[in-house]
Parts: sequence; structure tokens; C-alpha cells
Amino acid sequence: MLNGALQDYNFAAQLKGGEILSTQFFLPPTPNVTYSACLMAQVEEMIVGGKAPYPVERTQIACAALDRCLDSKVEGYQRVETPELKINYTAPRESLFGG
Repeated sequence: MLNGALQDYNFAAQLKGGEILSTQFFLPPTPNVTYSACLMAQVEEMIVGGKAPYPVERTQIACAALDRCLDSKVEGYQRVETPELKINYTAPRESLFGG
């Protein structure tokens, strides 16, 4: 009954205890949906090749930096030392930007 009414990804589940969890992943308007195809191409390459197509350190740096930004915000925007972000990282020669 909702065909065409929703263009986003939606999910809902009722857990054993009766709690209902749901989420919605908003998609940008068409035609700006290339991010999904690019991401899936990288996932496929990882599954077929058995290793991530880019250094995992990039994800580690980005996630840790965002986490420390949140820590700083929660602490009233205080400076947070980040020695764990001293990660050696060499970017791949080939751009993986999906543009």
C-alpha cells in the first residue's frame, strides 16, 4: 500500500521482550544516489579480495576524531588530548572518491 510513498530505507522490529525498535535512513533526492553504488563496490571488492580496499587506519582516524569531538562537546567544549590518534597512515595512490 505504500509503494512509491517512501523513498528511504526503513526498518522496524519487535524484540522478544515486546520492545519495538525502528530506524529510517534518509536518501537524498534522485539522481544524487551514487554514494550507495560506490560503497557497495568497495564492499564487494573487500569480500572478493579478502581485504579492505583502503587502509583501515582511515576509518579508525575518522571514527576516533568524531568520538573525541563528541567527548569535547559533552565536557563543555574542553580540549581533549588525543594521543591515540597518532596513527601512521598512507593514503592509497588511487582515489576512491565516488564523485
